[in-house]
Amino acid sequence: MIRILNMSLKYKFILLCFCVVLSCAQDKKENQDSNTTESIENTSWLVVNLKGETEFSRQPTIRIDLSGKGISGSSGCNRYFGDVTINKNQVKISNVGSTKMMCNNINTEQLFFEALNEATFFKAEGNTLKLMSKDKKVIIECSHLKEGN
Repeated sequence: MIRILNMSLKYKFILLCFCVVLSCAQDKKENQDSNTTESIENTSWLVVNLKGETEFSRQPTIRIDLSGKGISGSSGCNRYFGDVTINKNQVKISNVGSTKMMCNNINTEQLFFEALNEATFFKAEGNTLKLMSKDKKVIIECSHLKEGN
């Protein structure tokens, strides 16, 4: 009888340990999600890849201000601004407007605004920000810009 009781306690202990490990793993995942959002708060990014394009006469930039729920920067030609909402790894960019200066090569700007409109997910890793389409294909890849650059 004592041996059965000891086996039962052993299994209860193993189950308790398993539950603690699962709980810690969930807390870590939630912290990773919030850290991702915090890692892009009030940051500036230089676009280095735009739907496969890597050569630009003037590179687009992205500035994210989550407290004001705004996105802004340069499209490579014009200044732009809009609304941004982030929830975990999802991003929604809307109400984008821009100045209307004349530029020699408007293709980069058109491609950039198209990609911003398609952005559904994001991933921030170190000095890299990736905006992805709904099928999780990277459409904009950026490098972190230090303030003052």
